[in-house]
Amino acid sequence: MSLLPVLDALDLATEHLRSQAETNDAVKALEQIDALLRDTLAREGLERIDAVGVPFDPTAHDAVGHMPPSPSPAPGPEDAATTEATTPSGPSGKRPAKPAKATKAAPENDGPTVAKVMRAGYRMKSKLIRPAMVLVGD
Repeated sequence: MSLLPVLDALDLATEHLRSQAETNDAVKALEQIDALLRDTLAREGLERIDAVGVPFDPTAHDAVGHMPPSPSPAPGPEDAATTEATTPSGPSGKRPAKPAKATKAAPENDGPTVAKVMRAGYRMKSKLIRPAMVLVGD
């Protein structure tokens, strides 16, 4: 438990340095220290909980917010022109009928998923130490 604030500070420092325009030796050194520490802790049984896109699990995640689904862009007029120009036409000058779209199987989990991890969670030898602080999405 006493190492969790150190791991959080290391996460923040690494993220901050990665967001800088240039990668320098300090970034590489910090990433190597981060990897060495995490590998050592993993060998001792510490497991990080920080996966995005997994189903929300209230036993491992602490939901602190909800992200609305991002709207899919509507096809614009330039998309229609591109489709028209690249779609072959049949002998009559008409487009051939489009094949029926395959329907996707329903996902196994209809519930919310982890959209963003705000703070990593941890397990020690399968025992939850701290849940991951996450934003969930549909």
